[in-house]
Amino acid sequence: MLDGLQSIFNTLSTGVVVLNNKAEVKFLNKYMMSIMKKKHLKNQQLGELFGNLFTCIHTEDSNQRCGETENCPECPLRKSLGEVSKASQIVVFEKEFYLSEEQQKLKKFFGISMKPVVDSDEGEVLIEVFPIKHDKVSEFYLYYQNIDEVNKKVYRDVLTGLYNRNFYEEKISKIYNNMEHLSVILLDIDNFKSLNDTKGHIEGDKILKALSKIIKETIHSESYAIRMGGDEFLILVKKTKEEALNLAKIILSEFETFNKSVSIGVAEKKIELKTINDLYKKADMALYTAKKNGKGTIVTNY
Repeated sequence: MLDGLQSIFNTLSTGVVVLNNKAEVKFLNKYMMSIMKKKHLKNQQLGELFGNLFTCIHTEDSNQRCGETENCPECPLRKSLGEVSKASQIVVFEKEFYLSEEQQKLKKFFGISMKPVVDSDEGEVLIEVFPIKHDKVSEFYLYYQNIDEVNKKVYRDVLTGLYNRNFYEEKISKIYNNMEHLSVILLDIDNFKSLNDTKGHIEGDKILKALSKIIKETIHSESYAIRMGGDEFLILVKKTKEEALNLAKIILSEFETFNKSVSIGVAEKKIELKTINDLYKKADMALYTAKKNGKGTIVTNY
């Protein structure tokens, strides 16, 4: 990818950085090196974490660096980089950062726009870095902070913190189309309506939160857990049917500690299943069979 584009990138009047899937710098264009006051790209920079080049505003007082997840687990740059690679779709994330050179912060602000490199086998991410005028920083930061908050409200379920139906309807198709090996786990809490009717919605909410917590602790980073509505949950995992089945068994077992059970349907993506809704229907059929089989069971389809 880089061989044919380096000369083009070097003509641009914005900074260009290419990272691999470990957030290591693979390429800096001439404008980016001029921002860093570097006349040439030193070898050690090639393997340098992108986080060592920038320090984000939210860690200004603590001297923590973006990209160092152990020191800064809430780093917005690092978290967004993970989202770009995971979703394999264009995700724009722009906030201001201090540029850092050899431990010294330069009082300059930059916006950062990130998107995945199309057709890259290495999960490369292309980053554009552009300066922001000092008197526009607060306005810029507030604007994108508000966008981030709005997105959380639009795509997150308030009660459980999982993704919601809006996320499924608007985002999941792109993710589905860009992931080859994946499965769906569809869960439904057994006798949940009866629980709400007899013990009230407060108790019902506790059970929903408990199941959501189990799901979060069971799935891995390349998974999407969605509360579809009521007591139905969908998990999209980058796993085979057999691997997804193992995850489902863990969730089923852990939930039984609350003296409750779930019925689960599992289905794996196949070439004839063109859309996420096609796969959802297969998992839903399996879930229906699980309910008929006496609840608290798992059924696979495909």
